[in-house]
Amino acid sequence: MTLKVVSLFVCLVMVSVAWQNDYDRDIWFACPTGKSVTRIKSKHHNWFEDRLWEYSCGNRGELGKCQWFYNVNQYDGVLLFKCPNFGRIVATKSYHNNYYEDRRFSFQCCTPKKVKATECRFTNFVNVYDGYMDYTVPNNKFLRGAYSVHKNFIEDRIWKFEICDLDTKHNNNCKDKNKEVTHG
Repeated sequence: MTLKVVSLFVCLVMVSVAWQNDYDRDIWFACPTGKSVTRIKSKHHNWFEDRLWEYSCGNRGELGKCQWFYNVNQYDGVLLFKCPNFGRIVATKSYHNNYYEDRRFSFQCCTPKKVKATECRFTNFVNVYDGYMDYTVPNNKFLRGAYSVHKNFIEDRIWKFEICDLDTKHNNNCKDKNKEVTHG
């Protein structure tokens, strides 16, 4: 009996270690220097009406100057964000508000030094309301932006991500299939 209890405890601890925040708590995640976000996992809990988050990073070209963009969405509102100058998302912060049962997000972007983008586009929605999300940026692409819609009755968000093709051979201008967004 004791062995079963210990085994269950170890399994529960191992499962909970992967998430980088707790429900209703702030999250601040930054990739190591020179890396950008390449995977985003999240799961929703109806009691807390919030999500746990896990980010992973990888090499997607040498990075230069970085800048934070704070609170890019309003509570219960649409989130539409793109790193300027075809930068890569390298860090994120968010905080949860129990009244709105929603999060406000901030992103840090770094511009590329050498490797440029050739084409950018948004994915389809990568999750459903109240559902699990596990999105990996394909090889030879990088994460530039995000689009998210909040639904009040469900108290959750669905997500699309903007990804760009890497062009390691040329330093040409990028083709952006989506309208450029400025942030104030």
